[in-house]
Amino acid sequence: MNEEKLIKSIRQGNIDLYEDLMSLHVNELRTFIAFSFPDKNIINELAQETFLFAFNNLNQFHGGSFKAWLKAIGRNFIRREKQQLSRLNKKKRTFLENIFLLETDAFNNEERFRHLDVCLSKLKPEHQRLIHQKYQFRMSCEEISTANQKSLSWAKMSLVRVRQTLKDCLKKLNVERPS
Repeated sequence: MNEEKLIKSIRQGNIDLYEDLMSLHVNELRTFIAFSFPDKNIINELAQETFLFAFNNLNQFHGGSFKAWLKAIGRNFIRREKQQLSRLNKKKRTFLENIFLLETDAFNNEERFRHLDVCLSKLKPEHQRLIHQKYQFRMSCEEISTANQKSLSWAKMSLVRVRQTLKDCLKKLNVERPS
């Protein structure tokens, strides 16, 4: 069955044929998405979202190239995903800057970010949680002690120790703190 007949049959309620319609375009759509996101998981997710959106909005398709219509939908999902990734990277950058309370212009060295990220990943999960609570969620020591059901002095000392661990790790990686 050709594409036009498939679309007509699907619109008439034969939704089982949508899989046939998808199979006509899945490889090309995945390749199109892969040019923007080489990550297999994101490719599959965006392709799935694109096909689901197209299925739910099939009545909005008014003829022409179904492939072009799918790519336009996919392009919008790609744009949204890139915006979300950009926001996430900005949040991560702010988070890393806040760890040492550095001025933005003194912390432009991308290598320092990578080193700090490496050091953070080496921390125990409970220490990572403390750093996130303090710098990402901007919790006070009192809030941290309550959230962790520990004393205030525990929260303060733990943060001092974790910061020192991060500084030591950075020192081992030969990264000086900017002055």
